[in-house]
This record gives sequence, structure tokens and C-alpha cells, in this order.
Amino acid sequence: VEVACLVDANGIQPTKVGTLPSHLAALMQTNINVQTLLTEAILTENRDRVYHAAMMDPHTAAVLGIDEIYALVDDLIAAHGDWLPGWLHR
Repeated sequence: VEVACLVDANGIQPTKVGTLPSHLAALMQTNINVQTLLTEAILTENRDRVYHAAMMDPHTAAVLGIDEIYALVDDLIAAHGDWLPGWLHR
């Protein structure tokens, strides 16, 4: 869990952030979209959602084309296959 906090002689003290400014909330939403799609992928065992999440990632989408993203995801699944659930393997 990521929480804003202060660390001092009394230990770790959580702080209240309040409402985020709209420009910061919009920036965070791009990452939340990726996390939501990955959660859907896991809950529905839908490999396509993993591809969709990678396509929605701001950095990945900025530097790779669609075919490259498919290849990247396939390579990552192949490389880490022993640690991943069976439904991810084709």
C-alpha cells in the first residue's frame, strides 16, 4: 500500500492527502487503467486483457507498435512461464 506519511522520532505517521488536483488524478488514471485490465485478466483468465493492459501502458504504447507489444507480452510470458498460471500459456 502506498500512503503519504511522515517519519520522525515518533515513528511512521500517515497523513491525509485529500482530493487530488484533476491533472494529477488524470496522470494516475493511466496507470490505474493498466492495473484494472490486469486484474480483469486474472479474474477472468483472459489472456487478451494482458495484451490490452500492455497496450494501455503509457511508456509501452509510446515506444512500441501493436505487433511489438504482442511480441513483448509473449516473450515475457515465455520467460516467466514457470511463475505464471497455466491459462496464460497457449
